[in-house]
Amino acid sequence: AGAPAGYSALSLSMLGFKTGADTRIVGLTVTAVMSVTIVFGGQILSVFPKALLGGFLLLLGLMFLLDWIVDTRTRMPGADYLVVLAVFGTIGVFGYLHGVLLGLLATVVLFVVRFSKIPVLFSASTIAQTRSRRQRALPHQRLLATGGGKVGVFDLTGYLFFGSVNALTSAIMQAMDEEGTQAVIVDFQRVSGFDISAVYNFVRLAQRLSARQATFVLAGAPELFSNLLQQVGGQDVAENTRFFSDRNAALAWCEDTLLQEAQQAMHEDSAVARQTRADLIDHVADDLLLRLKQQEQVEKLLERLSPFVERRSWLPGVVLLQPGETARSMFFVRQGVVREFVIDAAGAQSTLRSLGPATFFAEPAAYAPWVTPHGYVSESETEAALLTPEALRALETKDPQAAFEVHRLVVAAIALPEK
Repeated sequence: AGAPAGYSALSLSMLGFKTGADTRIVGLTVTAVMSVTIVFGGQILSVFPKALLGGFLLLLGLMFLLDWIVDTRTRMPGADYLVVLAVFGTIGVFGYLHGVLLGLLATVVLFVVRFSKIPVLFSASTIAQTRSRRQRALPHQRLLATGGGKVGVFDLTGYLFFGSVNALTSAIMQAMDEEGTQAVIVDFQRVSGFDISAVYNFVRLAQRLSARQATFVLAGAPELFSNLLQQVGGQDVAENTRFFSDRNAALAWCEDTLLQEAQQAMHEDSAVARQTRADLIDHVADDLLLRLKQQEQVEKLLERLSPFVERRSWLPGVVLLQPGETARSMFFVRQGVVREFVIDAAGAQSTLRSLGPATFFAEPAAYAPWVTPHGYVSESETEAALLTPEALRALETKDPQAAFEVHRLVVAAIALPEK
């Protein structure tokens, strides 16, 4: 009341509101007084009681102090309230300009401190839990499961600067002390930006990893970040750091390195190597039996799903799904081989895995239309059973046990590291 909408001078509009005169009459009265002043001059204001005007100003000042000094104590964090008190005291002692400058500086400091506490580490794992999309033989899968703890995988998120990267460095070095890490993968996929201080912190991190004979692997880092890291770090950092365009390529390279080291160790003529080979054979045999059992379970499940699924067949070389295409059903391979592939930024196609009988893909499409990041093409004459969301709902009604088996398969497939 007492001012146009959006008027920013609180001192001219707050008085009417605080005194209870929050109607349009206040605005009309102000307009009338200003109009009379324009016609008769400022002498008309001399008849207004100065004591009453001074009382209004004092009342308005006390109201502002009550709002910003007393009432705000319960409406803002303690650090912010201390800034308000400091600004108030500075304005009272040194002047308005000094108070504004102090407030700006204190606000910037508080922002930096609080922003640095936002974790940039989205997740931390090892290759034992996080794998690339490349298909691996059973012995290789077992070797990665047992030795994957030597490679740490750290996913970043948000904006990188000196405060947040310091916390990341501490987490990585702690993981190295606990796990004996030989390589560190840092994924930049979710990073929104960085400043030069983050580059210097990463240079120091790379130097510390190099001192421990550990390889520093950056996945999906911006080109500018990679160039600055090599320029600032020099040749030593560049030689010990590997750069990859995406997370999957970095994981695959580290997996190949681990497998090469494991195979060299098993080829040695020692008691430890012989025992390692024997254990590997036992574990692979167990894994193979487990996989055969799972395939048998899928085949039995497909028999129960026959009334609910649509059977389709394709000749060799037919694309079932393109990357980025919307899948509207889950695919169960009954006969033939389906190749899963991905297309990189350069347009090159790389194979991820081959899917034979009693396997399945596009699992989320059993619940709702799903945009697949991968492509699928038939390598031979292929027959598949398609389970749509509508069919799954009908299955839940007529055969809840079979529907439960489908849910279990989907959850287990999503939870597998190699997926």
